[in-house]
Amino acid sequence: MKTLLIAALLASAIAVPVSAAELVVNGGFESPNGLNNGWNYTVSNTLSVEVFAPAAHSGDGSLRMAADSLLSDDFLYQTLTTQVGKTYHYSFFLESGTTDPAADSAFLAEIGGVTVAFLSGGDSFGYTETSGDFVATSASTDIYFEAYNSLGLYQLDDVSVTGPIGRDCGRLAPCVGTDGGVPEPASWALMILGFGGVGAMLRNRPALTQRARA
Repeated sequence: MKTLLIAALLASAIAVPVSAAELVVNGGFESPNGLNNGWNYTVSNTLSVEVFAPAAHSGDGSLRMAADSLLSDDFLYQTLTTQVGKTYHYSFFLESGTTDPAADSAFLAEIGGVTVAFLSGGDSFGYTETSGDFVATSASTDIYFEAYNSLGLYQLDDVSVTGPIGRDCGRLAPCVGTDGGVPEPASWALMILGFGGVGAMLRNRPALTQRARA
């Protein structure tokens, strides 16, 4: 019983999940300094942080992108520190309002120069999440947004990039990467408990044999 208890404690100490770190600064646009906290952006009167709770997806702040043409469109970006070959998770929430669904408009989102969302024209819609995973190809990765809406606006909120995705490396267990192929912590626990049980049986067997011969 003592062996099994020790094995269970060891199992809980190795291959534990790692909390994915949030890489985006001020992704919810809640900072009192507005976009000056974390973001690089176009300076224009059509790009602004709205501190008005009903307009936000969460909290009080959200980003209003209301440029009316491609020639004067709004953009913002943030450069994130990433590890080459590691997988990260991104998400953001976007809503659109327009007085004419046929009006000229577009919204673009890129991560590391790769398009992850593109909208052009269309009806108004409430906050909708866009999310996914990407593998970093550089030590720094830009998350970039650009938009204009000739008869309306786009509202952006809760921009997030977390990672790297994976598990920590225990001293007695190999690293668990993002590509699988390594047992999960629960599997390690069962394996260690099994080895502990076999070891206990092997240690007890000679004593039983000796008693039988006596």
